[in-house]
Amino acid sequence: MAQKFSQDQLNRIMDQGVVRLCQCPSLLTRLLSDTRFLHEYQSSCLEESQTEQLVHAAIARATERVSAILEQSLIEVMLLEGWEVDAQGEPKMPARLLELQINAIEDVMGQRHSQA
Repeated sequence: MAQKFSQDQLNRIMDQGVVRLCQCPSLLTRLLSDTRFLHEYQSSCLEESQTEQLVHAAIARATERVSAILEQSLIEVMLLEGWEVDAQGEPKMPARLLELQINAIEDVMGQRHSQA
C-alpha cells in the first residue's frame, strides 16, 4: 500500500499535537495509523475458504481507499495549520500551535498550584 507518511512521521504528528484543546488532527492521524494496522493485520490472516479470501480482499481494498483519503485529509490539515517539514523530512508543529500547547500546559500547571 502506497504511503505518503511513515509510521514514525505519524507518531511525531500525534506526539506533537497531543496537548491541544482540539484533538481532531491527532485523532485523524491515529485513525490513519489504525487503518494501516488493519490492512497489515488482515494480510496475515489464514484464509481457509474462498469466502475468507473474498472477505480479506474486500478489507484490503477498503483500507487502501480509506488510507488514501485520510492521508489527503492530513496533508490538507497540515497545510491549513502551517506545519513544516525539516531537513530530515520530519513534520514540525508551527510556532503558533506550539505556543498554544505551552499555554495550555501552563494553565493546567497553574490550576494545580492554585488547588494545592
